Formats: sequence, C-alpha cells, structure tokens
Amino acid sequence: MKGYILRRLGYSVISLFLLSVTIFLFVRVTGDPAVLLVDYYRTPVLELYLSRLPHSLLLAGAAMVFSLVVGIPTGIIAAVRVNRWWDSVGKIFALLGLSMPSFWVGLLMILFFSVYLGWLPSSGSGTLLHLVMPAIALGWVFAAAHMRLTRSSMLEVLGSEYVKLARLKGLPEALVISKHAFKNALIPVLTAGDSPARRRDDRDRQPPRGHPVRRHRPEDSILNGRSATNDSRSATLTLAWRLAAFRTEGFPIIPTAIIVTVALVAIFADALAPYNPELGTLGDRFRPPAWQAGGSEKYLLGTDHLGRDVLSRLIFGARVSMIVGFTAVIVAGFIGTVLGIISGYLGRWVDQVIMRLTDTWLALPALTFAIFLAAIVGPSVNNIIIILAAVYWTRYARVIRGEVLSVKERDFVRLAVVAGCSKWTIMRRHILPNVVNSAIVLGTLQLGVVIITEAALSFLGVGVPPPQPAWGLMLADGKKGLMAGYWWLTVLPGSCIMLMVLSANLLGDWLRVKFDPQLRQL
Repeated sequence: MKGYILRRLGYSVISLFLLSVTIFLFVRVTGDPAVLLVDYYRTPVLELYLSRLPHSLLLAGAAMVFSLVVGIPTGIIAAVRVNRWWDSVGKIFALLGLSMPSFWVGLLMILFFSVYLGWLPSSGSGTLLHLVMPAIALGWVFAAAHMRLTRSSMLEVLGSEYVKLARLKGLPEALVISKHAFKNALIPVLTAGDSPARRRDDRDRQPPRGHPVRRHRPEDSILNGRSATNDSRSATLTLAWRLAAFRTEGFPIIPTAIIVTVALVAIFADALAPYNPELGTLGDRFRPPAWQAGGSEKYLLGTDHLGRDVLSRLIFGARVSMIVGFTAVIVAGFIGTVLGIISGYLGRWVDQVIMRLTDTWLALPALTFAIFLAAIVGPSVNNIIIILAAVYWTRYARVIRGEVLSVKERDFVRLAVVAGCSKWTIMRRHILPNVVNSAIVLGTLQLGVVIITEAALSFLGVGVPPPQPAWGLMLADGKKGLMAGYWWLTVLPGSCIMLMVLSANLLGDWLRVKFDPQLRQL
C-alpha cells in the first residue's frame, strides 16, 4: 500500500512538472497574460483578479448547488422507477442537458425571462435574482451529468446482494433506498465520475463475443487444426446476427436520419442555399421569418444584422460543423488509439511516458486549452480541426489503453507470441481489431462534444473567422439583436447545434450498449 501511494505521488509530481512546462511554453509563445491584462484594463493584475474572485466563487457555488439539488434527486427517482414515465423524463432531461451548449441556454433564458417576460434581470449583480439565470445556465449540464451518474450508480447498488437481503427482511422501501442504497450510490457522484459501472467496465471488459477478431493467423493453423474454418463460419453467423440485431433491436432511426440529413445538406450546400451566406443587403436587415408579421417569402428564416439570409448561413454552417466535427474526431481517434495501443501493450517506460503526457493534457481544461492553442495558431477551419484533435486525443488514449491491458492477457495473443509474431504485428493484427469497437463508440460520443467546443470557440471569436458562416458564430452575431427580441437569430442556430449533438449522443449511447451488453441497464 505504501509503495502504491508513493508511486502515485511520483506520477503526480511528474504530471505537475510537465503541466508547468506546458503553461510556461504557452506563456512564452502567446505573451505574458499579466502584461496583456495590464495593457487592456489599465489595472494591476492582482487587483483585477481579486475584484472578480468573489463573483466567480459565488456563481460557481450557486451552479454547483443547482446541479446537485436537481441532478441527484432526479437520478434517484429515475433509478427507483426504472423503465417508467419518470425514468423517461429523466433521460430526456439528461440528454437535453448534455446536448445544449450552456452559452445558448443563457441566451435563451435572457430572451424569454428578461426580454419577453421581464421577470429576471439580464445583467448586473447584487441580488439573488441576478444569480438565477447564470446559475441555471452553468449548472444545467452538470445537473444532467449528475442525474445520469446517480441513476447508473443507484441501479448498480439496487442490484447488490445486501439491498436484496434488506428487502427480504421486510424493511420499508424508503428505508432501503435512504439508508442502504443512497449512501453507497452517492460515493461515485461526489468523486465526480468514478461510478461502479465504470469500475466494473474497466475491470471486467472483455473482447467482443465469440472468437476474437482475426484471431488465427496462417501459422497458427498448425496449432489449431481445423479451427480456422469453424471460426470463419462463426464469424459469418455473428456478422449476420449483428446485422439482424441492428435492424430490430432499437436502432436509433431518427438520430441517424438527422445526422445523415445534416451530412447531405453540408455536401450539397452550394445547390441548396438560396443566397450567398456571406453577402447581405442592409435594407433587409433583421427581417423576421416568413410566417411572422413583417416577414417575406424571399427570406424563409429571416435575415441577420447585415441582411444576410439566415437559412443560407445555417446550411453552410452545417458544412463547417460536419467538417470540423468528423475530421477532428477521426484525427484525435487515430492519435489516441495508436498511443493507447502502444502504451498498453509495450508497458514499462513507454507506458509511463505516454500516460504522464496524457495526465498533463487532461489536467488542462479543454475549452481553456483550446483557446490557448487558437491564440497561437490563429482562427481558421483547418486550425480548429488541429486544435480539437490536440485537445481530445487523450480520451481515446486512456480508454484504449485499458482495453489493451485486458486483451493482451487473452490466449490468442499469447499464442501469437509463441508463434513468433513481432510486437508490431500483434498490435496491428490482433490487438487493434479487438479495440476498434471501443474507439468507434467513443468517437461517436465525442462527436457531440467536439461540435459544442467548436461552437463555443466560434462564439468567443477564436474559432471560425467571419464572415464565414458557422453556427457558433451565428449565435455570437445573434446577441446584437437579442434585447430587441429578434429570436430567430438565437433560437435557430442553437437548435441546429442541439439536434446534431443530441443525435450523436443517442447514436453513441446505442452503440455503447450494443458493443457492451453489461451496460444495457444503465
């Protein structure tokens, strides 16, 4: 135990050192942030930080309280009433929370509760009313994450033996849940992500059912006789079974149709868009959609502050989101999968170097890290792809390494070693085919995260440069007409982001369940 603690402390020191070196390099390349703040605000840096610290802590605390108060009870009720209407409501709440960018939620709340209803102030500080909208906007996504984590943890605990024994003793259900289940289910929630399901997933993860993919090489047939023929027949049956299951067992038709539709719109944007998305007429600025008073059939979804057609900008914005999202996911997945396989199979010092680098990367907040990189390389579509790939490859490396640690102990890998296969051949022909499923599932789940991050960078002005259309950039432009009630400039681009991310999350969840049957109840 002492050796383990000392070893983990040593790893932490190395990670902190690498993190310090990374921050130092950023400062040297981008310029000293203290000097930049002094030049911009004409205020001492320490005074500037201290003046903003109380508001930041208050807002962070309010958002965290909201996420815990809403997320944990919702997750408990959803787990207790699993597969009922409340569980369905909880799942919808979680999916929407994870699919709606927090900055778009804030804009929607300003539009409805400040502009239309006049209930809450849109800016300022000093009262509790000023905290309501920022706390909900920031805490929404964390409430959704806490809800999903609490639900999965409660389902795991409710299926344990001591809970079943408590029920057999005749204890009231409320007492079983509050005294026996809730306390144990709350541990992974408070430790931010180490759920029992995830621990079990890391410990017991197995290769796909049936024989491992491409298990037998030609030289292995000497050891296994006729098994190669039987394996090919089993593989054919397994493939046919999977294709049939894809058609019958809850395939997400609507999310897949949305993704395919957006992809087709992005491909044929030049033919579908009625106008040039970068050019407008000032005389037609802020025109509402065609069905609203003052609208025109000439502009079906209205125009923006420069008189540009919103529909055309949405269509070309889909192209940007698809190119950035899919390309960044593929590049990040390739880098992370390769490094994860090398780290997990070779082990020793190679594993330590790659994992300490991964720890250093994960220690940096994703959005802040992306902003740093965007400040270095400048805003453009190609640079955003590189930035997002550089930020998110660590997720793949971690997951794939865990898969490889399990797969490399399997018999077919040991037989390949006995047969004289080189390490690179084993990793390429035996390890890779058995971890590619996990990489595909993770890539599908990461697609929504990447799209939201690209939209956030464009919203902040460090992503896709204007006048090139992008959904996040359209939201930033929509702020100019927000207080005047020009809702279409805020609602329409955000709805496109939400639908795309929601579809990607639903498809990713379905793939995760299909490739890992242990998670079907979570």
